[in-house]
Amino acid sequence: MTRLFDDATRRNIASRCATFARLPTSEPAPALKRAAVAIALVAADDGSNSAALLLTLRAAGLRAHRGQWALPGGRCDEGETPAVAALRELHEELRP
Repeated sequence: MTRLFDDATRRNIASRCATFARLPTSEPAPALKRAAVAIALVAADDGSNSAALLLTLRAAGLRAHRGQWALPGGRCDEGETPAVAALRELHEELRP
């Protein structure tokens, strides 16, 4: 499926993401570790003005989910909001 890289696509994705249940950041989740992912859309580099989704390939040597394609993301550091964690992980995982 091809979608244009435009505001309508961004709004559509934001609307769908808003329907996911989220844990309140103010409440501790003792049995869970907080994590965050980034849904990063960019313009495709083929000149088509279509949207491209950034994914990372997990390293083969990792304990869990090795060799899998994944959204950029990871655990939230102490005191870090999910948005800040997602942006940090995006920077860490996609830098050259």
